[in-house]
Amino acid sequence: MKNLKLFGLLTIVALFFFAPQAQAINTADRAPLEAAISHQKLTKKELRQQKRMEKRLKKMQKKGIDFSDPVDKWMWFWIFGWGTALLLSIIGTFVFAGTYTLGAGFGIGGILFLLSSLAGLFGSVSLVIWLIKKFG
Repeated sequence: MKNLKLFGLLTIVALFFFAPQAQAINTADRAPLEAAISHQKLTKKELRQQKRMEKRLKKMQKKGIDFSDPVDKWMWFWIFGWGTALLLSIIGTFVFAGTYTLGAGFGIGGILFLLSSLAGLFGSVSLVIWLIKKFG
């Protein structure tokens, strides 16, 4: 019961840190910065990175993933956070089972479980922020 209260308190505190910052995003503030960056000469490496990023954005847009919408991006953070948590926990289970039988202790399996729980926490906080922004 004590851990549940602590988790609830930490979630509320995390919302106070992330929610006001998420509402303060203004795309008009980025326009002068993007214009200044576009006038600079780019190196070959920077041009390749820019082309790769454009290809990735096109692939994501074809699949329906849109991070430009300030409300729906939290939904995608939630989905990717929980998906990453699930994937890391499955991998961590196999790694932990393999190292435990060898007597190596927790090791990498424990680290994967920690990363899994952090990704799940990020996904849960993103879910709450998305629900607040969508319906609140």
